[in-house]
Amino acid sequence: MESVANLLNNQLPAYLQGLEIPTSVDDALDMDGRKLLRIAPVFIFLVLQVLLIQMLLCRRSSNRVNNQVKLSEPKVVDKLTAKSGEPTKICRCWKSQTFPLCDGSHVAHNQATGDNVGPALVSC
Repeated sequence: MESVANLLNNQLPAYLQGLEIPTSVDDALDMDGRKLLRIAPVFIFLVLQVLLIQMLLCRRSSNRVNNQVKLSEPKVVDKLTAKSGEPTKICRCWKSQTFPLCDGSHVAHNQATGDNVGPALVSC
């Protein structure tokens, strides 16, 4: 642990103070190979930090709507026959355990996400 403390408290600051930091692109292009090699770890560290921050802040959520129904099929298609006089509730949230019929799973989904999805009612 003492060697880590020495590295962070003494060696790293001394290393950073000894670096010749270019102030322009022309200065960087004029640097010889030795100076570039000395500054390379700092540059790589900064680039990795930017990439890590970008990954953490810009996580893309999946655009997928269906996460559970017939995932192995190229397209989910269901044929339904509605009974005359009785409205049939068709699921539109993809959460129903009785898909394509609605089982009310959208209620929990709406409470958890703030969404407002509900079933489609089909009547004959």
